[in-house]
Amino acid sequence: MAVVLTAVVSVAPPEAVAESAGFLRGLAEAGSTSVSVDEIIALKENGVEPRYIRNMLAAGLGAPNVEQLIRLRSHGVEPAFVAGVATTGLVSDLDFASVIRLRENGVDANDLGRIRKLGFGPYAADDVIRLRQNGVDATTFAALLAAGLSGAGAADAVELRQNGITLDRIRSMKRQGFSNLTLEQIVKLGRGGVI
Repeated sequence: MAVVLTAVVSVAPPEAVAESAGFLRGLAEAGSTSVSVDEIIALKENGVEPRYIRNMLAAGLGAPNVEQLIRLRSHGVEPAFVAGVATTGLVSDLDFASVIRLRENGVDANDLGRIRKLGFGPYAADDVIRLRQNGVDATTFAALLAAGLSGAGAADAVELRQNGITLDRIRSMKRQGFSNLTLEQIVKLGRGGVI
């Protein structure tokens, strides 16, 4: 690392030297001392600051390598999002690549937490993305729970949502005396206009 600082000092104006030294010091404080000179430059050029690295390390998903850090940063994945998703426990195959896909698809970590608190999951990242793409949120899972379908999977939630079966419709079904029905029966009643 000292060689890097010496090279920077000899060619850079004083303010750039202070910034570079601060960046290198920040990398060292973040525990990123076993990276190559090229990796240090790549981190700097891609806006991966030492604070971002420290926060990503504390997010609960392990230690990302330089390439992962750059990809996370370039896709706008913030450490708070990673921590939020990791904390929910809803995504069974959570890694840095799946976190990027979840972020790109607009997955809301708070909604994942609400779904998990209802007792559903965990689900594969692709299933969680499918939930988001189909407009499935915690209220859909609340409808499944109200219908007595606590063991329902992600595909069941998508089917319920695609057929317009809401929590209000489930409650209406129960008021009409229908209970202990399968998902297929509930969907048929919904399609038939009974609920």
